[in-house]
Amino acid sequence: MSKKKKERKIAIGDIAFNLGLPESKIIQSLRKTKPQITYDHRDRPCVSIDYLDALSNEEDYEESKRQSLASDRVLREQDNGSKNKYYKSERDKLLKIYRKYIVDLEVSHKNCLDRVNLHHHESHTFAAYLLLGKVISHLKMGCLTIEHGYWCGGSVIREIDETLDLAHYFVISKSSSEGKENLHKWFRQNYAPPHHVCRSAISEYMANLIDEIDQQDHKELMNGLYQSKSKWVHPTYSSIREVTEFCTDNGIQISTIEYGVTSYELKLFELAHFFRSSIWSAFQKFQLCLTADLPLTSGESDYLLSYDRIFQDWDSVQW
Repeated sequence: MSKKKKERKIAIGDIAFNLGLPESKIIQSLRKTKPQITYDHRDRPCVSIDYLDALSNEEDYEESKRQSLASDRVLREQDNGSKNKYYKSERDKLLKIYRKYIVDLEVSHKNCLDRVNLHHHESHTFAAYLLLGKVISHLKMGCLTIEHGYWCGGSVIREIDETLDLAHYFVISKSSSEGKENLHKWFRQNYAPPHHVCRSAISEYMANLIDEIDQQDHKELMNGLYQSKSKWVHPTYSSIREVTEFCTDNGIQISTIEYGVTSYELKLFELAHFFRSSIWSAFQKFQLCLTADLPLTSGESDYLLSYDRIFQDWDSVQW
């Protein structure tokens, strides 16, 4: 007997983003069909993914999108002037903090160099150290692109995550035949295992390490975060739309394409705020990858943990 295929679900909020419509409009449409509602690992209401296709083909979709674009234009016009200055000022404050943190991480990384060179040049520790160095470089590049107003600079976020997860994967899979083979290929064949391989291994490791963590929930969380951080990488319509101006007086027409720097300060501030998670992850993975095998000193480990507490208490940090 063939195994019944599990029905794919999607969060209602994700349907709204993918369709480019307000969540209230999606809920209104779903009320007509009264679908079964379930909840994902983040406690978000979800429905069958079939509704994404169904709602995109509704007769009034085009008019709903026109109204949504018109609303976006009004909001953007309201953000001009004093609000633009506010969002830019807040973005600059965030970046100033970020740069200080990244410098501190770089200093910690440099302080480990002599100990790393005591390990074999094709060891998992050597690989993790090299990958963490690349992450620091990408963190700097991310700050630079956000500072200069490049919305597409968000594409660096996914690369940071993939690099961090690969470093973590090499460390936790050091004893497995698959991990050894992938490490061999990384050093000698210019090959990196697909990110889904790393996500699966990390989810299994975390579930075995901490009883409260469910492997499937953790995997779905990683998959969801991966998708949310991929919007700058994938050439999807929604990510382009976020910083493109449309005229909706007579249908839907393109008003302004931004070829480089965006003038939409709210979106740049949102990107800057989101970038915080990449820096936090870098500190966490640094400790996870090097504590035992390098090893880090107790002082170095405590120092990295202090940053973890800073990120946890972020809202109370005074700028």
